[in-house]
Amino acid sequence: MRRLTSLTLTALVLLLLLTAGCATYRLRPQSPDSDGHEHSETAHSLFWGLVQETVPAPCQKGIDQVEVVRPFVYDLASVLTLGIWQPIEIVYWCSAGPSTPGKPLCSGEGP
Repeated sequence: MRRLTSLTLTALVLLLLLTAGCATYRLRPQSPDSDGHEHSETAHSLFWGLVQETVPAPCQKGIDQVEVVRPFVYDLASVLTLGIWQPIEIVYWCSAGPSTPGKPLCSGEGP
């Protein structure tokens, strides 16, 4: 009976590892105007998001594109630490031209 339980647990852990993946989220304007240089930073969140790291972007003319990446290894670290440590990769491109104000994502007005 005890052997069956450990085999079941092992099979469950292997199944969870094989079904895990990675995720990438991208925020990009309709007409990108990147300076062509990709910048990458790893940010860390601790204690289920209670402590979060702010990543400064040294872009003089604003940020053109942002990509948030969660590779499998980072997801695995989050699972193994029960969410106490959650690393994430932030990739961004600086704008080549001056920033122009855009339309707010949520203006509070109806359609």
